[in-house]
This record gives sequence, C-alpha cells and structure tokens, in this order.
Amino acid sequence: MRKPKWFIPMMLLSLVPAWVLADGPTRIQSSPPLKIVTTNRYEFFVFGIPPDRVRYISEQCDQFLSDIEKQWNVRLSEKPIPVAISVGTRHQPFTPYYDCPHWISSGYSSQQRKIVIQIADQALFEPELVIMNLKRESIRYLLRPNGRSLPHFLETGMAFLFSRSLNSRDGYRAVFAFAKTKDLKAIANDEVSTPKAQVLSFYFADWLWRTHKEPMQAFLHLYLKDKRADEALAEVDLVSLNYLLDTFDENERHAFGWTRIVLTTDALLVLVALIVIGFSVKKIRESMVWARTGPPVIIEAPNPEALEIQSALDALKRQPPRRRAPPRPVTKEEQIIEEDVDAFFEKHAATKEVAFADVDEVVVMDGGFSKPIVVPKEPPPKPPPREVAKAEPVRLPPQPAIRPPEPKFPAPQADKDPMDDTLDQHLDQLFGLDEDDV
Repeated sequence: MRKPKWFIPMMLLSLVPAWVLADGPTRIQSSPPLKIVTTNRYEFFVFGIPPDRVRYISEQCDQFLSDIEKQWNVRLSEKPIPVAISVGTRHQPFTPYYDCPHWISSGYSSQQRKIVIQIADQALFEPELVIMNLKRESIRYLLRPNGRSLPHFLETGMAFLFSRSLNSRDGYRAVFAFAKTKDLKAIANDEVSTPKAQVLSFYFADWLWRTHKEPMQAFLHLYLKDKRADEALAEVDLVSLNYLLDTFDENERHAFGWTRIVLTTDALLVLVALIVIGFSVKKIRESMVWARTGPPVIIEAPNPEALEIQSALDALKRQPPRRRAPPRPVTKEEQIIEEDVDAFFEKHAATKEVAFADVDEVVVMDGGFSKPIVVPKEPPPKPPPREVAKAEPVRLPPQPAIRPPEPKFPAPQADKDPMDDTLDQHLDQLFGLDEDDV
C-alpha cells in the first residue's frame, strides 16, 4: 500500500514534543537557581549571587530611594521596582532560560520599565559597582512615570548627579568637554550618549540643582504628577530647556576659563618632562651600547702641519739623551792667574783707571769701570812672586793639562762674547803669560 505524501512531515512533527519532554529536566537542572528577594522598594531576581550580597545591595538601594524622596521633596510610588541581577562565568556567560520572566531575557527597555544588570564573569562582581549602576538606573526609572521621560540630556545628567557616579569638583573633564564643544544645543538634542555628552549633562544638572534648587523641586513634583516636562518647566519659571542651556553655556564657560590656563601650563610641563625623559633614555641606551662595544671612534681628515709636528716629536722621543761633558779640572797655574787678576782689580778699584806708557790701542770694557782701560804696547816686567809667611811655595814644572775624552755628542756651547777673548789676550800680555806656560 502506498503511503500518503504527508506521512513523513507528520512523523517529523511528532518527534518535537518527545524532544522537549526528554530535554526539559536537563534544561531545568542546568539552569542557575532563581532567587526572588522582595524589599520595600525593589523586587530582585538574582542569578549566581550569594544571599548575603543580595541583602547588602537591597539595604543600600532602599536607603538611597529614601534619600531621593527627601531631596526631591516628593512621594515615590509604593510599587516595587523590578530588578534582575545575573552573574555568569568566564566560559559560560549567563543566558536566560524559559523558566525566567520574559522581561529578563529581553533586557532593559523604557517601555517595559525594568532594570537588568548582567555581569559576564564572577570575578568582576563587586557590590559597590552594582549598587552605583543600580542607583543610576533607578533614577532613570523614577524619571519615566507611565512611560514618559525627560529630555535625554537632562535625564542623563540627573542620573549621574544623584547617583554620584561623577565628581563635580573634577574640573578638568569640564574643561576638555567645553573646549571640544561649540554648539551645546546640538549635543543636548542628540539622543546618542557619548562620554563628552555625559560629562556636559552631569555639569548641567549640577549647575541647575545648585542655582535653581527650589524651582527644580517644584518641577519634579509637577512632572511626577502626570505633567509634561515643557509644561512643568514653564510653570516653575524655568522657561524652557533651551533657555537653561544658553544660561549654563554662558556662565560655565566663563567659570571654567581660568582652568584652561592651568591646563595649558600642565600640558607644557608634561611635554617638557617627556622631552627630558626621551633624552635621558637615549643617553642611557648609548652608555649601555658603549659598555659592550666601547665609545665610537671619530676619524678626522689628517692635517699636514699637525703630522709634521707629530713626526718631529716622535723623532725627538726616539733620540737618546745627550750626555754633558764633565767639567775640566782647574790646574794650579790657572788658579794662581785667577788670584792675581782678582788682586789687580782690587788694587785699582778705587781709581777705576790704569795708565801705561806707549799706548797702542784703547779697548772699552764692561767690568764695573766707568773709564777706558789703557792697554800698553809692551808688557811690563813680571811682578815678584808673592811672599808666603811660613814657606815659599814650591813651583812645579808646567805639566800638560789632561784633557777629558771628547763626548760623542759635543755639548752645546753658549754664544761667546768677543770681548772675552780680547780681555784674555790683554791679561796674558799684562802678566807675561804665553800659551806654552799654561
């Protein structure tokens, strides 16, 4: 018998319920445990978080909403805020299952007005970080009653302001944001939340709350009672959001203007520090290279004059040192002559003049005489020998002087004055000495 055409599709469809029934217990066992914690303000759906952490987070957030009621001077709704906090693992992040509420798997949306905080790793779970994000999202939740919402710029600023996610005393962020912003209204009307827009919205909300605190409390009271934002701003004499943006832009740009000078000075100091660090690193690297290979050798072009001078110095260094000849010993006859000359000059030192007959020539000398010395043509007779008190000196026959050996390198002789030779000749003639007698 031939089977109908729809038999095979029907068989395949019948396998689907069987697969669901077989896989259901496994999926239920593998899904993380779901814990529902209800407080006065929140309703927590928790996955993978210890109970003590959930209790701490709920207490902090309840106290936060109580403080918000006092600051805003309003009465919040008693309906608990639904919050889902899930923590996964590094290799298997959290994935909602069919037994979870539908809004948890769909994530956060302004229409459903739910808050979902997902953390992909257990190691990244920090209660303080979760509390800060939950506070910020709670402000967003409160500013959207019945699906209505404030302008995105004002809502973001108030969320950062009241959750204290940023520090209002940190003026450098505002300086950078104002320096890069020319049209504040264009950023305020943009629905995309950039880091620069978040900083500007935070400072705008901080300025608005500091300068218009009572009107802002009245505005929130009217807005939360089913009033639109524009109507509520007009009723509390805040005119409009554009008017507030113009006033904020004018005042805060002037207030943060002086900070630009400080910022510019800091930037210059940082630039100089980076340059100095760069040069220091370069020198350190050069010293490390020189420690391994030695300093670099600089080769310059040879200078001819310097080469000649260097070669002459090298030649002098290679020559052996010169030896001076020993002094010639003084003979007895030379000693007697020196004594006679000294006696002659001592005798005529008073008159400073010597006169002889038959003058032949006159020679001017430098020896302490102010008048010329007259040299006779013929030598006078020899003076008698000097008398010795005890005994006459015995004169030995003249002996030839012993001359020392001549050195290989003759000693340098000083320039001899011609007057010295002339004086020697006159003295020899005066005392009757010849070269043979010496």
